[in-house]
Amino acid sequence: MYPQSRCNGSTLKLKGTLTHRDPNSFIFSVSPELPQTTLTLEPPFPEIFTGETVTLRCGVEGGSAGWKYLWYKDSEDTPVLQTAGCSITGDSYTITAAAVSDQGQYCCRGQRKSRPRSSQLSDPVTVTVSGEFINTAVLTLQPAWSQIFIGETVTLSCEVEGDSADWRFKQYRDGREEAGCSDQYRRRYGDSCTISKARYHHSGVSWCESASGQERSNAVNLTVSSKSFTFIVIIDNCDRVAGR
Repeated sequence: MYPQSRCNGSTLKLKGTLTHRDPNSFIFSVSPELPQTTLTLEPPFPEIFTGETVTLRCGVEGGSAGWKYLWYKDSEDTPVLQTAGCSITGDSYTITAAAVSDQGQYCCRGQRKSRPRSSQLSDPVTVTVSGEFINTAVLTLQPAWSQIFIGETVTLSCEVEGDSADWRFKQYRDGREEAGCSDQYRRRYGDSCTISKARYHHSGVSWCESASGQERSNAVNLTVSSKSFTFIVIIDNCDRVAGR
């Protein structure tokens, strides 16, 4: 049980440590309970292969407003820093082109300027990187662009050793796993899934897997962006004199 202090009609939960007690009084050293922190792995594969991309996402109880995040690998002593192969953006830590050296236990916590200034340390999440990819199935993009624009067409092809009839396409986005070839803009043709008129919700990590879920292909990351155009304006800056 935590002691409670009532202030302005609301209840504040406090964590207390008894520091002094006599027959007539007792003194508690109190501090606000730190908000809980959750760490998730996206996509939630128990094992990834070298060269694949995986994202760790940190969340603090009560919302993300004002929080910045510290990331730890195999130790709580020193936060890890952004490198060429590991990027930190907002609440996410992304490992691109994973190597065996990237495997380990990861934790995170939030920090901010207002109180409480820190969140609890998250439970650890284990990232396991296998040095060898067993070519049971290979997923490719055609054209081989990981970023496309709204309205464009892309085909995901799942090349499976043996019969691919029972294999299915999967996608991971917005924190959940879902069928990867199942809306009005996606059509399956044998071992391929064609996305026509791509939309934002087609962004995410895709792979194909066996009916049992025990075997899967490599994962590919697809990003659908709005179109942007660059205009080049050439201005003739020559002086023009009347009468010439």
